[in-house]
Amino acid sequence: GGSPWVAVFAYFLGAFSICFFGKILFKFKAFKGKSELTVIEVPILRKPSVKDVLLSMYEKTKDFCVKAGGVIFLAAVALWLLKSFGFCGYVYGEKEKSFLYLIGNAVRYVFIPLGFGSWEVSVSVISGLIAREAVIETLVFVSDCPAALFSGVYSAYAFAAFVLLSPPCIAALAAARAELKSKKLFAFMIVFQTLSAYVTAFAINSIGLILNSGIGLIFTIVSVIIIIAVCVLSFSHSLKNGCKGCGRCGGLRCRKKSSRNTTI
Repeated sequence: GGSPWVAVFAYFLGAFSICFFGKILFKFKAFKGKSELTVIEVPILRKPSVKDVLLSMYEKTKDFCVKAGGVIFLAAVALWLLKSFGFCGYVYGEKEKSFLYLIGNAVRYVFIPLGFGSWEVSVSVISGLIAREAVIETLVFVSDCPAALFSGVYSAYAFAAFVLLSPPCIAALAAARAELKSKKLFAFMIVFQTLSAYVTAFAINSIGLILNSGIGLIFTIVSVIIIIAVCVLSFSHSLKNGCKGCGRCGGLRCRKKSSRNTTI
């Protein structure tokens, strides 16, 4: 419906996911590491000139249009070929006989619990592996009304969350493979990101189904109470155990100790 809150929630969903799933990854031995202090030198901020701002905007826009435009063009060509041909040859106008339909129909059952189990949406998710910019291009290409492919606003948002948190495009995966320098960690990364995206999208769609029912208000109130209780207990536990340089208590415990020592 054009709500501006969708982008806001997507932004904070990404930030929350980093904290939440990062906490889970820290439980694994391979991802544990010693915390080190990092000193960052902040440059002096100056008011930029209008000319510099316009040049920077032009260069960034040009780079994005060239790179993203090229990827989207190649994706569109590939989608047209898959949509126009099948095992029977040229099948333009008969989607059910195309390679694109066969690919999407083969994997669509995996996404039914998430609220978007159509073959069109499944194909768009697969095209996201080429480039995230190709997801919307694919939806528009395979359907005259992409909004009709979703069972409701929550399933559409679950789709957006899955695309946001699922493994990135091939170029980013290649860079991650070079950085990790381990096939096992690379495979673990793909599986973990896929499961994280799937669980998050499933939770969003499930919550949407509950909120649309008669017990939606009760569920919302109980969820808010539980979240507040968990936050209060976590903060109290951090203060009770004291600060050990981990930053969990925000340094409050250390300040109290230092004030007592100064008074003595």
